[in-house]
Amino acid sequence: MRASHASHIACAKLNADRMWALNQARALSRVLALPGETTVFRSRYAALLLVLFFVSSLPGFGTSIRKYTLEEQAGQAEGIYLGRVLEQKSYWNEEGTLILTDYTIAVRTTIAGAARSRLVITEVGGEVGDIGLMIPGAASYSVGEEAVIFTHREAGRLMTLHFEQGRYKVDTIPRGRQEPQRFVTDPLSNLPVDLDSFVDRIRRARVSP
Repeated sequence: MRASHASHIACAKLNADRMWALNQARALSRVLALPGETTVFRSRYAALLLVLFFVSSLPGFGTSIRKYTLEEQAGQAEGIYLGRVLEQKSYWNEEGTLILTDYTIAVRTTIAGAARSRLVITEVGGEVGDIGLMIPGAASYSVGEEAVIFTHREAGRLMTLHFEQGRYKVDTIPRGRQEPQRFVTDPLSNLPVDLDSFVDRIRRARVSP
């Protein structure tokens, strides 16, 4: 048991720079099966399987996930889309060890990649009945929200690139009788960026050598 536990910690450390949500959760699900390692809350309200406690205890976890620039994300993404979340559906995987959530997105603009009118983004985490799973840093979306989404493919599923860093929620500022100004927040500077300017910057980054 102890050897298995140690091997998963070592695996997580070796792959720290590329801890995609699905791979991370798969490794954690095996560790969490060990007695005494699982924190499960079952109630009629909002039960959560808190992976946060275990993940934060891994050496160097707080510094292993670096922030990526917009240009880096633009170059690494399979596709980049501006869209609105239509629905979400959480369910257990086939093995019954992970909760996954599918987010259906109505695409308003294909910024880069294959043109789509809709896409389904799968993320690890969610709630099924009175049991939930939460992965620190994983992207999550709310029905009705608009976002610029950087995608990549993992194990055949389309996911958000670099966890929550690949999700840029679109907000608006009222301007009287004029159309509201739409913007996203730059995660590095924490400053608002006009949406049109943001999209132009992404497109320039995709064509730059």
